[in-house]
Amino acid sequence: MLPSSLHIKPMIASSDRDYMTVEGVLENDYYALYPFEKHSLKIGFSKFGEMIDSSTNVGLEYDNVDPFATPPGPGTTPDVPKKYWINGWYINITYFHRELNEWRTVWAGALFADINAYATPNELWLHVDSDTNKDGIENFLDKGFIVNPDRTIDFSQGPFRGGRKTNGTAVTMPITIIYNGSRRFVALLNTTLYDHLDDNETSNDVPLVRIYITIIFNKVKKQVILLKDVKSLLPWKVGDKLRIQFSNRGEVDLGNPECGYTTYEHFWTAHKREGQKTVYNSHWELGTTDDLGNEEPWFSLATDPTLHSGEPTSSGTFDVAQVINPDCGKVFYAAFWPSLSDWEMNGFPMWWRSLDSGDPHSTDLSPEGPSASQVPFYIGEWDFVLDNTKGDRLQFRGVTVYGIVEKDEADDADMGSGHSNVLEDEAINFQLKEVFNPWDLNTAINPDRNEKNVGRNVLIKTGDGKKTEFKLPKEMFYGPTNYTEVPWNEYCVFAERVLVDGKLCVRNVNYTLKDTNGNNLYDTISFTKAPKDGSRIKILWSGPPHSARYEWIIVGIDRSDSDPGARTPDVIAASMVAAAIKNKGFELNLTGLDRKERYGGRIPFVLSTFGKSGDIWTDYMDNMDYMRSALKDDYCEEYPISSSNIITVGGPLANLLTAYFNEFTDAFFVWGVSDYFGVNMDRTEVADYKNKILALTCWSKNAYKDSASKGYAVIATYKDINGTVGLIIWGLKAEDGYWAAKWLDDNIHDMQKWKDGITAIILKIDYSKCIPKVTIVEVLGTISETNFEKEQQPWHPDP
Repeated sequence: MLPSSLHIKPMIASSDRDYMTVEGVLENDYYALYPFEKHSLKIGFSKFGEMIDSSTNVGLEYDNVDPFATPPGPGTTPDVPKKYWINGWYINITYFHRELNEWRTVWAGALFADINAYATPNELWLHVDSDTNKDGIENFLDKGFIVNPDRTIDFSQGPFRGGRKTNGTAVTMPITIIYNGSRRFVALLNTTLYDHLDDNETSNDVPLVRIYITIIFNKVKKQVILLKDVKSLLPWKVGDKLRIQFSNRGEVDLGNPECGYTTYEHFWTAHKREGQKTVYNSHWELGTTDDLGNEEPWFSLATDPTLHSGEPTSSGTFDVAQVINPDCGKVFYAAFWPSLSDWEMNGFPMWWRSLDSGDPHSTDLSPEGPSASQVPFYIGEWDFVLDNTKGDRLQFRGVTVYGIVEKDEADDADMGSGHSNVLEDEAINFQLKEVFNPWDLNTAINPDRNEKNVGRNVLIKTGDGKKTEFKLPKEMFYGPTNYTEVPWNEYCVFAERVLVDGKLCVRNVNYTLKDTNGNNLYDTISFTKAPKDGSRIKILWSGPPHSARYEWIIVGIDRSDSDPGARTPDVIAASMVAAAIKNKGFELNLTGLDRKERYGGRIPFVLSTFGKSGDIWTDYMDNMDYMRSALKDDYCEEYPISSSNIITVGGPLANLLTAYFNEFTDAFFVWGVSDYFGVNMDRTEVADYKNKILALTCWSKNAYKDSASKGYAVIATYKDINGTVGLIIWGLKAEDGYWAAKWLDDNIHDMQKWKDGITAIILKIDYSKCIPKVTIVEVLGTISETNFEKEQQPWHPDP
């Protein structure tokens, strides 16, 4: 369960706990093989859930553009004043109050601005009261009075304009930092919404919902993931159901004063048969969206039957809004899962309310550029029903992903003749693919999957300043017929990489396959310009050796620097993993260590020493500000390391390679060990998470700690943006990891029957018997969890 206490000290913040800014690290990290531009993303957000830090003026800042807080930087904003920085969420709730015998509608929105003012006094909610409105009907366009932290309303001052309003009352807690590591940042936002029945007291207030927003920012990515959980708090004696319209919305001012703000937009939606496929279908959601107008006949008659335009006809899709600024060379995207009930790309006329079937449901705008009526403004709305506290359907999860990349393939039909709507390749085939169609356990342990039926290889050539073509053995590149059919820049199909003196060649290298008399004699890499004399040409490629292959099985040297040598329990666990993998049809190439073994330095190790001696753990950290480890390129120019397929055994306390992957997996160890690397390694403000395994995408965010009678272990997989595959097996104690390896050996054949999208599992080991009993307690994906036994719906739907 989520921790109840939010009285926590600040860890990093721009000014206070109302706002935070977190900087990405891609541009100075160690991912030379990433085939796109390596600019870092910077995110800002508020405790309310708006993607804006008002104190630093950062929203979604990337390479001199920030569509949520423009122009980027802390200075003044003459182009787009902050009162127009509308961004956040809006909710509309209808329920029947049994005691009052009447229908009640409560709405709330954290939108940062309302076109007249931004933020709110003292960063508190504003209550919009019908008595202050001429028509007696309150909405977000009206002014409001301050809602005190105890939910009383201060009528002695105001009313005020601002960006957080409700006709009920709301309480928002300070930002909670769940994790802040070298490459991963996770924060939890928490708002509770009430129906406020009496302005003079709060005893009759009805708790309706709690909105949890989990911000997951992988600092080497160009996007941020928001898990938005709406949990019913409705007392069962008050009412039986909540009919909810919950939406994401925001103005997109993609550009800056130098390159302008002329943009082209399109919204791919399942309703328009343009939904994008994902492995995360209804088995990963507690309940799908509902047609609220037809959910109950008596409800339709009692309220508006046209709340929205109908539901997506199939699960397993997500919707994407894309905005292109050709003059800036940038593409903004917002992805929504599950597919939306209602959507708008021209949402500014409806910025202050929910959508219904009478709205245009626009997917495009005209290309004239920004004006009062032509500003890109997305709205993505989910409509659903939640039960009261005695029901089964207490929570809904919606996921939003915001990102920015360079423009390359992106196109828009409104650009003129010959143009069509095309999603940017880096966005849909790399960044979003990792979220919605990830490298998963099914792929990692199945040698017949297209993404894993090969091994990884390295070849070194030397340039002479004249030669532009290098002939290579025909069996090098994999592909059913012709290598040019393999998408070289997709996430799960990591094709070849060519580096000249350590610099990746992407656009200036042609990859061709030479045929003679119908036979493939050579693969040829052709350079448009000959590499200079003496240059080192490094070629990494995937090809079938004899069958699928893991290049490495790695164990860690004992963490104690005075006790060198791999830990024996992890070694014997690795032997069982090797047996399991071999039985599944994989080849194994080499075994090795995470770090250099002090008294036997010729044993291969996989982590870079950053020019240091390699005697202690801190030698494998780039510096004490980032504390990042990185993989070496290769071992002796014969065996690839970065971009290869690696199995790592042993926990992050004992194996630094596991600690590297710990920053990416969906079940991970939350550091709570002080002075671990010579500095304070506490990575969370939540005491209940320290030194535990956290199930990040579990709906309850369960965390697991071992005891004398039970232990816990993780089996997870991840493919990083360099293309390095990790299959990670570890436990909180060495014996936990041993029994996890045994479980894998016993069950690996059954794992190939698992559904797609499972990226991590957590095992519980019961030591009450001589032979421990091992059971699965968490089955996780990148954005949700699933029920492993019934293959439907999450296990822990109650945060």
